[in-house]
Amino acid sequence: MLDSNFESWFKKIFIPSTQHLGRPAMLTYDGHSSHITYGTVKAAMDDNIVIVCLPPNTSHAVQPLDVGVFRSVKALWKTILTDWQKESRLMNLDKSVFPTLLSRLWPKLNPTHAINGFRATGLYPLNKNAVNDKILASTTNPPPNNPQGPRNSTRTLQNAILEVIQPPAKPDAQA
Repeated sequence: MLDSNFESWFKKIFIPSTQHLGRPAMLTYDGHSSHITYGTVKAAMDDNIVIVCLPPNTSHAVQPLDVGVFRSVKALWKTILTDWQKESRLMNLDKSVFPTLLSRLWPKLNPTHAINGFRATGLYPLNKNAVNDKILASTTNPPPNNPQGPRNSTRTLQNAILEVIQPPAKPDAQA
């Protein structure tokens, strides 16, 4: 994606289509360089939108759509394609057929998968322990120079995410 395309989408589509949700609002994404431009960040600040860039190589654990939606969409799409290939006797899939097949997928999508994705990633409701053991699960032995092992790195990630999405503590008015 080009940075100009993302910036245009953010200003012309995202901001207007989320006005009804109230502010402040939060947008999370993978932090790809095309998503971070001065214009995008300025528009977000002007509209009271907090941008949370997820750490690299963590989308499988902390990106709600990856966690809750895409797996089921892929399975549904595979079934639709398999059925279509049987019906059509393995004809090639071309652009003229694609919208028809996509229309078979749309009614089968379940909104609770997206809701569950936010719950499983700990973004909503907020759960600082939701991603434990998901990001660094493949690292079983701590490196010699890090006796606390992957748990320390997981806590660091959790703290970084919580720092951004938790509202700051209000100072005591009596002080």
